[in-house]
Amino acid sequence: MTQDIQLKPGWNSVFVQVEPEDRNLENLLDGIPVKSVWAWNKRVDSVQYLTDPEDLLPENPEWLHWEEPDSPSSFTNNLHIIRGGKAYLIHLGGVRNVTWRVTG
Repeated sequence: MTQDIQLKPGWNSVFVQVEPEDRNLENLLDGIPVKSVWAWNKRVDSVQYLTDPEDLLPENPEWLHWEEPDSPSSFTNNLHIIRGGKAYLIHLGGVRNVTWRVTG
């Protein structure tokens, strides 16, 4: 099965339906001028307070991200694979629309 995902320059919100054959992010994006990819990774925790229900724990969003190798902050990358059935924010560089073809 193949899913064609249209990307435009700037930010794109996409839902990958196909479980990629090769889930390695860099392989999947080879030849596409992607600057960064972000995925929401909220960890579910049933604990809502420490000792007092009035003192709720702060909500800390957890994002997985990948930035292009030339980015100064790419050493912090913690997103390495793409999974099917998940949503991603993709920042496309350049000035042209691109079709990202995911096969799985």
